[in-house]
Amino acid sequence: MKVQIEKLYSRSKTSGFKVTFEGKAPFFLKVFHHPLNFKRLLTGFFLTRPQREFKFSSVLRKKGFPVPEVVSFRLKKIWGVLPANVGCTKSVYLEGLIPLDKLLGSGDFEVYFEEAITLLARLHREGFIHRDASLSNFALYRGEVYLIDLEGIVEVFPLLPFSRFRNFLNFVNDVLKHGYKVNPEKVLELYLKEFRFPFGRKYLSSKLSALLRRREVEGFNNSA
Repeated sequence: MKVQIEKLYSRSKTSGFKVTFEGKAPFFLKVFHHPLNFKRLLTGFFLTRPQREFKFSSVLRKKGFPVPEVVSFRLKKIWGVLPANVGCTKSVYLEGLIPLDKLLGSGDFEVYFEEAITLLARLHREGFIHRDASLSNFALYRGEVYLIDLEGIVEVFPLLPFSRFRNFLNFVNDVLKHGYKVNPEKVLELYLKEFRFPFGRKYLSSKLSALLRRREVEGFNNSA
């Protein structure tokens, strides 16, 4: 049986491939690679990145989140026993998926950004964070914003919001780093409306203002 393999990207910790067997629909293969060191040994006692991506794809899809469907995973094992933090996942291939950082400057980017804020707030409301909340981990697929790279998803204690607040601020900071001008009042209103947590407005407003001031200073210094 003939097979076609197309490399879509290669990063320090993952690579992505479109794999097509003759007569069958293509699938997306994500390969997780990282040097085996002591830290990697410790992860053998917890969920690995391939396991997390597989688990949270199922969990979030059941809750109605727009995320890729991960259908299986495989792991490399250390000494044939401990699951290493390397391996691969197989997902349904989403033709035309575009990360939001590739859409900066498009006429509809503001709409996509606001959808991403709402999606992140909904994720937080359900008791999860994405440890790499960045524009590159939200993507447009058939007119809808998806959350991708699900190995970064972790569950958090629902009654303590500060890890989720930091996650939100990190996402906004990443958007600012890309040069996009954020309306802090509008962004905060969108986030809190969907998050539905009764406290935190004053704290987040202060932190957002500090982020914007820091970016303005850095922009001034870079242009000087």
